[in-house]
Parts: sequence; structure tokens; C-alpha cells
Amino acid sequence: MARTDRIGRLEEGERWRSEHGRDDEEFDHVVGQLEAWLCHQTFNLRYERSLSGGGSGAYVAVMHRTPHREPREWDRLIVKLVPPGEGHDETNNVRDAIAFSPYAFRSAHLVELKEPSGRLEGEGSWWIHLQKVVLGDLTHERAPRLVDLIDDEAFGTYCTALVTAIITEWGAGSDPVEEAPHEFLDSFLDGRLERPAVRAFLSEEGIGTVAPQELIRIPGRQTPLPNPFALLKGGKRDWPASVRVFRGSSHGDLHVRNVLLPRTESGQVEKHAFQLIDLGRYTADGPLSLDPMRLLLSTAAEWLPSLVPYSAIRSGLAELLVTPGRCVASPPVVGYRTIAKAIHTAVEDGAARHGDREAWRKQNYLVLVGCALRFFARPDLASHDRWWFLEVAALATRAFVGGTGTAKGDWTASPTEACATGRVPLGGAASESATDGRLADVIPLTPRQENRAAGELAALVRDIERLPADASATRLDFMAVSLRRQAEDLAKALPDRRATLLRNQLWNASALLSQFGEDASPSEILRRVQRAGKRLRTYGKRLWPDEVG
Repeated sequence: MARTDRIGRLEEGERWRSEHGRDDEEFDHVVGQLEAWLCHQTFNLRYERSLSGGGSGAYVAVMHRTPHREPREWDRLIVKLVPPGEGHDETNNVRDAIAFSPYAFRSAHLVELKEPSGRLEGEGSWWIHLQKVVLGDLTHERAPRLVDLIDDEAFGTYCTALVTAIITEWGAGSDPVEEAPHEFLDSFLDGRLERPAVRAFLSEEGIGTVAPQELIRIPGRQTPLPNPFALLKGGKRDWPASVRVFRGSSHGDLHVRNVLLPRTESGQVEKHAFQLIDLGRYTADGPLSLDPMRLLLSTAAEWLPSLVPYSAIRSGLAELLVTPGRCVASPPVVGYRTIAKAIHTAVEDGAARHGDREAWRKQNYLVLVGCALRFFARPDLASHDRWWFLEVAALATRAFVGGTGTAKGDWTASPTEACATGRVPLGGAASESATDGRLADVIPLTPRQENRAAGELAALVRDIERLPADASATRLDFMAVSLRRQAEDLAKALPDRRATLLRNQLWNASALLSQFGEDASPSEILRRVQRAGKRLRTYGKRLWPDEVG
């Protein structure tokens, strides 16, 4: 073997860079570190396809590993590149997950680190995780993620199998401990409510958290709900003073993008053979309700782009997530109710081994309050999505303190209006002259309005980039309704002349989103919309590089 053949290489690295899609100094730096690290290894890595890195800023891809001495013994790996600030803790957490998990569950469902996982070399070193999954064939068709099956009519049964195994086989846990709700939530949120984007939203909307009111009003609801921020501060005297919290092994970040499900040769999904990836937030003493409630909210987050902001159907979805058994679902949301009920039931059935159902139900509601507030505190949310997660937290607070209220009847928008998929013609609004003529004399944006517009644009671009390529034409059409209205509303809210190019691109994106359901194929329109999304990001970065970049 020649000496040069002993140097490990990254193959198809240029394709990875190309598919990454934009100039990104950080990405180039990380790939460069990977290539330098490979020079000291006895194998090559060949890039195959990217996976979502979640919210941690990691880069994840499926790759082939080919040993130099035995090239026939190649295998497929999930390669995860973890940012420097999180690499050490995440690596230790993954190793803890393996060490503290029952052998049967670990061998069937967890992804172990393969050596030489560890720290890369150079300044600002990232960390590399080499993870070999037992599913073997990691092609998209043979090992889809749970999110890839979200339109599958059996999606609820996949969630049931997953949650049941996690509760009964993994999170055996210990005896529950009585905890004060406000102390639990304070530790669970760990300062997230102090993030600048969250403080700005609370200030702009006039929501107090220091001495919060008992009730909070949610846009689109006639009646107020119990305030989750009041619960965080200790609550009323007649609110529960303590709750029994069951703890044990917890994934910590379970969502629909880090669960793999294999298919048989015939294409049938093997739901009981699921495998969990991204174990960097594992803990051996997490609340056992965390993973199911986190999974439930992550599923809802995938649905939200298809639902009109501040609409009845969004409020209906929030109700269904919290108390699916008490809601009579109308046709537009009956599928959501099925999945929410499946997850809640799986938790309660599996939890019967650990304690009485009522104690678990209380824990579920409290953890759901905390999970909803974690989503609420994400820095990149549009204001209407932030309000929606706050609505879920308020509904979970209502369920936790004991007042279920009504399952329906306090909506101001009608479900038929919220679910409409008809299109409003754009007319001449898309033309530059019409746009300038209508907006030329409008007062420019204030700094607060401009920050909000930047956040709305970042959320719109993110939602366009998340449009599922394999969704049915009907679902893409349904999702486009909300996105089109977002684009039109944002275009109208940008009077500043320096935003002309961006405004025109917003109108163009709106027109493209209106074409779903027309004669052109959904895949072709989707490609056009995604290109429009890239242009929106480019123009948005010129105005607001920090928010949209």
C-alpha cells in the first residue's frame, strides 16, 4: 500500500458543499477540520446525503466509511459534527445513554458512538460523532425518519409503539418525588425566558412575568386562560402545591426528525424496530413525561405552517394536544386528534406500571406546560407561532390546575374560514409600480416594528424551506394558504423604500405559493417556491443580516 493511500479522505465533499446551498464560512471551516482530521485516519468517508442538525447548529450527514486495508468491509454511518461549546457535554451524554440503558433497549434502539469519535483538530475545534445504526440500509426509502411518515395514515401507531417502548422498556425510573410546580418549571426552563427575543416579545405584547396576572388573554379567544407565568411564580393558593414527578432515562430532545424507522423489502414500516439518534441531551434522571410531550409538540410544529395564524383551527389543535379525550374534533383536525390521543394513551397505559394514572396525568400536564414554554422561548419564532405555543402552555396550565373549561365554543374565527383553501387573486399588487404607488407615503418602520418584520421574514423563509417534498399535493396546497398570507401581510408591512427588492420578492413568492393545486406538478411548483425562499433569504440578509442570515 502506497503511503498516500494511507491518508484518509473526504469523498464527494464538494457535492456536500454545493448542496449546503450558500456561502457559509462556518460550514467551510468545519468541513476543512474534518478533512484535516481524516488525514490521520485509516479510512475514507464518502458523503451521501444530509440530515437535519436540529436546533443545536450541528451538521449531520449519512456517509460511507471505507477502511484502507479491507475496503470490502465498508459500512454506512451517521456523521455528526458538533459545535465546540456543546461537543464535550454532548459526547459524554451519548456515552451515558449507552452506559445507563438496559441492554435489550440499547442494542435494539440506540445509536452507539464508534471510535475514533472525539474532538477534531485546530482552532475552535468541533467534535465528530461516528454513529453506526443497526438498520443497515440508510437510504431515505429504507430508513425514513418519523417526520417523513407524518402524512402516513398509520403515523399514530408508530408514535404509540415508540412511546410505549420508551416508557416501559427504557425509562424504568425510580420512586416519584414530590416537587413544587414553580420549582420544577424554573429548573426545567433553565433561563430560556430571559433570551432577548423572548423579552422583546413579552414587552411588545405587554405580558408581565415578574408579578403576572392569574389569567392571560390569547388572541382569537373570547375567554382568558390560566396564566402559565403565574404558575411559574407559584400560582394561586388553590392551585396544586406539589406534583409527583417520575424520573428515569430520557432522550431529552425527542422529536420527529431524530427517530429512524426501517422498512421491510415490501415497503412496510417496522414500527417496533425504531432507532433513536441525536442522544446528546440524554439524562438518566429526566422527567419520564418529557419525551412523549416533546414528541407531541414537535409533531404539532410540523403541522403549524399549514394552519392559518390566529385561526380557529389553530386553537382547536392546541386544545387537542392537551386534552384529546375531551374534544370532539371537526373534520379538518380529526387526524390531529387521533395522533394526540394515541400519544397520551400510550403514556398513561405504559405508566400504569410506575404509578396511578391521575399522578401521571398531572405530571404530563406540568411537563407539557414546560415543553410548550421551551418552544415559546425559541429565538427564531414568528410572533403568531410564539402566541400559539403560549396558548398550549395556558391550556396545559388549565388542565393542570383542574379546570378543563369547554372543549370548544370560545373561538372567534370559524373553522370553515380557518381551513379555506381558496385563492385571492393578486391583481396588480405584484407589479413594482403599483407597490411603490401604494406604499410611498407610508410612515417608515420604527425600530421595534423593523425587528418584528425581520423575525417574521426569518420565520417565513424557514417555513418555506421546511415544506415537505414528499407530501401530497392536497397537503402542500393546504400549507400554501398560510404561507401565502404570511408573505402578503409582510410585503404590505414594508414601506421603507430600501426594502423594495425584498418586497417584490415577497409578492413573487406569494404568487408562486398560490399555484399549488393548479395544472403544474406539485414537485415543479415546490422547486420554484424553494428557489423563491432562497432569494428571500438573500434579500433579507441585506436588510437584517443578524436575524435572517
